[in-house]
Amino acid sequence: MLTPRSQMKRQQILDAATKLFIQHGYAITMDSIAVEANVSKQTVYAHFKTKDELFETCIRAKCMESQCEEILLNDD
Repeated sequence: MLTPRSQMKRQQILDAATKLFIQHGYAITMDSIAVEANVSKQTVYAHFKTKDELFETCIRAKCMESQCEEILLNDD
């Protein structure tokens, strides 16, 4: 379970990554995400092991916001 501070940092990373993925696409670097989130690159990797994992988490969060997760995830 994450501490409140760790949860805050994770959310900062997700917010920054979402913003940058929308603006620049997948080509954005983890360094850029760390700068935008005002955390170290090490902190980004502590929460998300890969850029793929971070990207997927951002997409899932946006889908949940839009309530389209079920449709996308149950594409049989």
